[in-house]
Amino acid sequence: MKKWIILLSIIAIALIAFFIAKPKLSENNFKKAMVYFDSSMYDKAIPFLNKAVMFSSKNEDALLKRAQAYYQLDNNEKAIIDFDKIISKNVKNDEALFGRALIFIKNKEYDKAISDLDKAQTINS
Repeated sequence: MKKWIILLSIIAIALIAFFIAKPKLSENNFKKAMVYFDSSMYDKAIPFLNKAVMFSSKNEDALLKRAQAYYQLDNNEKAIIDFDKIISKNVKNDEALFGRALIFIKNKEYDKAISDLDKAQTINS
């Protein structure tokens, strides 16, 4: 019986430590990613951005930078998925609206692009 209590206590402590560390892990991975992103090494930034998003789905900055990195690598399908996720959580994210508009322009979906650009401009007014 004592062994079970000790085992459960250890598991509980490990879980608590993991959930406390998750935001810090997200932030650390985001900082590493930004070193590569700022050097236009988008392919090297993405794995760190993936980890940042994995450790904190609320890390909107990491999701935005990942979308922008995918855009720079011409992976528009993944970029638009991330832009859509951001906009669904925060309709006032003008950078995500602008990024999505750029993809719409590439795809010759001009009405959608104009709509996103209008929304982004309204936010900044």
